[in-house]
Amino acid sequence: MDVKLEQPYMEMAERTYKTLVKYYFVKEQRLFLENYEKRSDDRDFSYLWPFSGVLSAVNALAKMKGEGEKYQKELIHVLNSLEKYRDTDSDPAAYDSYVIEQGGRFEILR
Repeated sequence: MDVKLEQPYMEMAERTYKTLVKYYFVKEQRLFLENYEKRSDDRDFSYLWPFSGVLSAVNALAKMKGEGEKYQKELIHVLNSLEKYRDTDSDPAAYDSYVIEQGGRFEILR
């Protein structure tokens, strides 16, 4: 189901996402920072919960009637990045609160 937004709201949604990418996106890893500007006690990337907000935003953009097609590829990239939080060693496999390659939640608890 496509979402029909009036033009000013579509433009605002797109502008907001572009600003998010400009200031928070870590291109090499295709992940996002927790804060802008990055604080000295911040980890390299955001936790899963804020990342899920990015996923929701891109999903909504991809569903905009008439404009959403250009966000389909971005949605696929964000879904692929979500897999960096997936802990296949846990039983059952699940999404962890932090990026697995950097220790996931277990690194935080140490």
